[in-house]
Amino acid sequence: MVVEAGKNVTLNCPGVTENSLILMLEWRVNSMQLLEYSSNTTIVWNHQNRVSLSLKNYALQFHPVTAQDTGEYTCLVNSRSMAEAVISLIVHGEYIYIRSSIIRLAR
Repeated sequence: MVVEAGKNVTLNCPGVTENSLILMLEWRVNSMQLLEYSSNTTIVWNHQNRVSLSLKNYALQFHPVTAQDTGEYTCLVNSRSMAEAVISLIVHGEYIYIRSSIIRLAR
């Protein structure tokens, strides 16, 4: 999948549908753990402010995607050691994500 930086992107977990029984799920990028779902709890290990899990179909969502997200993604379901498929994500262009915050100045 080739996308432009700055867009919102969703990666579907291969083989998983809305009717799948998911007890545990793990998303990995380049063999490194990115997100884990278990017992109705989601833990995001990297990019917590831009990455989330859709509990409807267990898709990985980027808000927004950046060039750093380029990689090979796998979705491991119910403690399986092998993924059903590998999703190659290539992000073109540059996008700088700045987390906004409100700063109050004392007078």
